[in-house]
Amino acid sequence: MPQERIPTPDSLRGLAAAAVAWFHFTNGNPALLPDDSLLRLSGRYGWLGVEVFFVISGFVVPFALARAGYAVPGFGRFLLKRFARLDPPYLASIAFVLLAIYITALFPDFQGQRFEFSWATLLPHLGYANAYFGRPWLNPVYWTLAVESQYYLIIGLVFPLVSGGRRAFYAVLAAGGLAAFLVRNPAFVFEYLPLFALGALTFRLRVCGESPRVFLCTAAALAVATSLSLGWPEAAAGLGAALAIAFVRLDSRPARFFGAISYSLYLLHVPVGSRVVNLFATFAPGLPLRCAAPFAALAASVCAAYVFNRLVERPAQRWSSSMKYPGPARAQQPPPAFVETRRA
Repeated sequence: MPQERIPTPDSLRGLAAAAVAWFHFTNGNPALLPDDSLLRLSGRYGWLGVEVFFVISGFVVPFALARAGYAVPGFGRFLLKRFARLDPPYLASIAFVLLAIYITALFPDFQGQRFEFSWATLLPHLGYANAYFGRPWLNPVYWTLAVESQYYLIIGLVFPLVSGGRRAFYAVLAAGGLAAFLVRNPAFVFEYLPLFALGALTFRLRVCGESPRVFLCTAAALAVATSLSLGWPEAAAGLGAALAIAFVRLDSRPARFFGAISYSLYLLHVPVGSRVVNLFATFAPGLPLRCAAPFAALAASVCAAYVFNRLVERPAQRWSSSMKYPGPARAQQPPPAFVETRRA
């Protein structure tokens, strides 16, 4: 009997990436649009796509581990697979950002970042460590990748508890909730753990047979924890993402397209789209023409992301997929209720 595919996480990922990009294009340059412009207001909360990303990762990573029959002895291989999947596009995007900064800095009338190369800023990017050393990110979205990388370390070690009995899972939730309130530093994953936990809870509903009533009660509690840790907008976005993955099927051609290029779009929309916005803000003669800037920036970013996805991200996906877990882990069978998602 063929396994069912869950398209919603991919669709949500694409929508979240587009929302973050729209936020930057409509609100990133204060000289582009008036504060009360409807176009600016349309993107005011697009940054909440980041919270949706965290919930998606909380669901998709355990999902992929269950599919592969992962066990903790395969932890090193799990990290290697994540490195192969995510780091080649990330490193290529760093090179792209440096090139974009250098080229636009050659035009003094262009409103953009001045090129100042610094090894002290560049090298920490290799370990997602800029925040630890007080160095700026070359691309402002990179901070979320640092948080995600810490989550991978945690989920690879606690996955048997997340996918195990209810008592073990809720012990993990309690420990994560305590850490979220004790470690109040945005450079670390801890205050975002309730969002990842919402995804993990949805994984248990879809894969491990958690009851819908327990799921809804726990999701509400995690939303409250998120509101206390981050805020109510973050809690609403996280809870909405979890409920969508749990109960809604999102599967349209545009959503699948944006889902496929979402990581590339996320990496490139600032160096590509923000420069388009800067061009309009600097040279466009009036407000009507400036209103076209976000749309032009999104179109340019989507085109760049599509090419980047084909040339860099897809080969990285194939490289990651070619790596298999050790024999004992692969021999395990996924739970009977397990269903397949397109990609992790």
